Amino acid sequence: MSYIYPGIVIGALYALLGGSLTLTYSLTGVINLAVGAMAYASAYLFYHLVSVDGWSLWLAGSTCVAASIAVGFVLWALIFRNLEKKNLIVQLTATIGLAVAIPALMQLLLPLQQVYQTPGILPNGFHTYSWGFLNTTRNQVAAVVGAAVCVVALIVLVEKSRFGLSARAVVDRPAIAEGVGINTTRLSAVTWMIASAMTGIAGLLLNPLIQLDAAQYTTLSVAALSVALVGRFRSLGVTALAGVALGIVSSLMTGYAPVGSVIGSGMVPALPFFLLLILLIVGRSLGGTRRDSAADASRLSPEELQPRRLTSQQRWVRRGILITVALAMTWVAMFVFDEYWTGVFAAGISFAVIFLGFTVSTGEGGILCLGQAGFAAAGAFVAGRLATEANLPLFAAAVVGVAAAMVCGIVIGLLGTRLDQVGFALVTLSFALFCEKFMFNVQTVVPLAGVLYPEFHIGGLRGTQSSILLGVVVFALVAGLLTFAKRGRFGRLCAAVRGNPVAGESIGINIKGARVGIIAIGSAIGGLGGVLLGIEQGAIGISDFTLLIGLVWLAVVVTVGVRGYQGALVAGLMFTIFPALFQYVHVSQLGQLPTVLFGLGAIGLAREPRGFLYETKMRFRSKRAAAKPPAELVAAATAPVAAEPIRVPLEGAGR
Repeated sequence: MSYIYPGIVIGALYALLGGSLTLTYSLTGVINLAVGAMAYASAYLFYHLVSVDGWSLWLAGSTCVAASIAVGFVLWALIFRNLEKKNLIVQLTATIGLAVAIPALMQLLLPLQQVYQTPGILPNGFHTYSWGFLNTTRNQVAAVVGAAVCVVALIVLVEKSRFGLSARAVVDRPAIAEGVGINTTRLSAVTWMIASAMTGIAGLLLNPLIQLDAAQYTTLSVAALSVALVGRFRSLGVTALAGVALGIVSSLMTGYAPVGSVIGSGMVPALPFFLLLILLIVGRSLGGTRRDSAADASRLSPEELQPRRLTSQQRWVRRGILITVALAMTWVAMFVFDEYWTGVFAAGISFAVIFLGFTVSTGEGGILCLGQAGFAAAGAFVAGRLATEANLPLFAAAVVGVAAAMVCGIVIGLLGTRLDQVGFALVTLSFALFCEKFMFNVQTVVPLAGVLYPEFHIGGLRGTQSSILLGVVVFALVAGLLTFAKRGRFGRLCAAVRGNPVAGESIGINIKGARVGIIAIGSAIGGLGGVLLGIEQGAIGISDFTLLIGLVWLAVVVTVGVRGYQGALVAGLMFTIFPALFQYVHVSQLGQLPTVLFGLGAIGLAREPRGFLYETKMRFRSKRAAAKPPAELVAAATAPVAAEPIRVPLEGAGR
């Protein structure tokens, strides 16, 4: 019982977060992957009000719950109601942007020093009670009782109240529900406010139980997702039981694991990964019949389907200009700036190569890859250890590292062949969590001090200059190969997977095999970028490839544009240049502003799925077209006009 009770405590909060996810998806069709970030915002605000501003516990707690309700309404009005008619891939990406933006926004608006201990909602929350073999604190009692009351109230609300009856009518027969006078818009708003309140309460109850860290709260989204999937995003009771069971199993494994073993330090935090993966593989899918088509971010517009034709001379002129500009910018980055900024540019080009993996998997293949951090880490760690510990030449070590990342991609692709696009995306998400919490915590795989890389120099160039030159050459080669492959069979396979998989299978295309190939190529490119990042930094660790950082990567690249190498290049440079620029601003909290902007940009995917580069290009084209007269008017103005016969009116005509 000494191990079961702590599991019930954390399991009750898993159940509460899973219930919030279940409520929003079952009634509005939106999977909110920002549920952990929203809980973090509530916990963060509570800590600031109590520990910094000196508010009383009850006043701060009630303020946080009221703020959660208000935030739920604001997010519904600005974001969530626009996502309800989008496909699930766009929904996931937009809510990931929200998960990235919320923690950074809280740290920007309410900066805190290092947090050592967070208070609970009860006074003297760490006071211990003993009943026989059971020892508990007031904070633990508050967590169990508070979560149980909220879950029971939520079940009663959905199953027994008029609100629940109207909600089920909207889910089952939305057209008929509107016909009998049910206000679906108001129902959606109330749903998000209730779900946000539940999430805010979960954050308050979690505050004294886990560290006030955005990454830990983000991983809670995976746990909530897994227990909600047990209930098929419909049954709140089954979801609650699954949450408690997950908490108990985690606590038992922690209690009985040998001290210092990998089971307690790695296996237990990765349990949501195993649960989510098993559920997806055995066929546990999302409840309901929500639309699941290819990602809007990967669809082609009429302008892209029919590009402006260029003559051979024009193409060579354009290529010459592009090569000249690239060479000039590379020379400037290498020789004009100091060591600090050459390092920034070198890191940017390394991330640009990583982002090319998103271009292949998400942009071309329509597969939302949430585990790119895991693939990049696999390549980086394998290559670094082989180069430094096995004394393998760096080039050979890089080849093996890229191969290791590709093998990971193939395994994930094979595991996800039976799944739809959303299930595939969730498998990649759980893979990133598995790598961070389990695989890379095994010291035989990744040493505690990280992985070192040998110094890399080309000729007499400095290390950062050599990294820039290497990164530019690798990026150009990979981008050129992708551009060439896009025009051939690989491009047609990607178009089939992205556009209409059912139609592709009907004409004999192996869609499952194509998905495996696409994710394998994307993961290999991500591993190659990880190797470049290791060469540039000289040493890498687990903190460079966390799940949260991988989600930030996705937010950056979809903000800029996930189609084409231009978006990957601009996104990679932005990812390093923007934070470096803010180092010159002597206001510490402004360092979070780039992350906020990246997250908000990903939320804007719901408005323009192809990113701001595409939007800028379309605006430029429209202005250029508006400045030119239409071709029909030009032709009419320049065409010869036939002379009309002169008509002389006859006298008396018409009388």
